[in-house]
Amino acid sequence: MRKILRSLSFLSLLLFAFSADAQVSGSVFRDLNANGSRETGAGFNESGVQGITVTAYTASGTVLGTVATDATGSF
Repeated sequence: MRKILRSLSFLSLLLFAFSADAQVSGSVFRDLNANGSRETGAGFNESGVQGITVTAYTASGTVLGTVATDATGSF
């Protein structure tokens, strides 16, 4: 019985740990030199893109949330 209670307690802890909220953030920008990095220094103007829809999905394809990028391209 003691082993079962320990197992159930551990399972409860795991379920609690994996049910926490998560956040995803990033930015959408014009990658003018196509190198995958955003340059903002002298001679570069890889500005953010506003109004791009970013959608997060579960592994089975269910939509978790949708947001649009802001004026700086951030989401």
